[in-house]
Amino acid sequence: MGIPYYPGCTLSTKAKGYDRSGRAVAKALGLELEELPEWQCCGATFPLMLDDSMALIAPT
Repeated sequence: MGIPYYPGCTLSTKAKGYDRSGRAVAKALGLELEELPEWQCCGATFPLMLDDSMALIAPT
């Protein structure tokens, strides 16, 4: 049995390098990651791709 892994929308689209490196580190540490079979995107990042005004006013 592996460790449940949730890549989310960002790692699956515009941050694939982070996904690959995270998986490589887990493998080097002897950890087995199992991607969740039916994960859902939260949808928070896609509006920011269309209009950056929210990124400017949203609290961090």
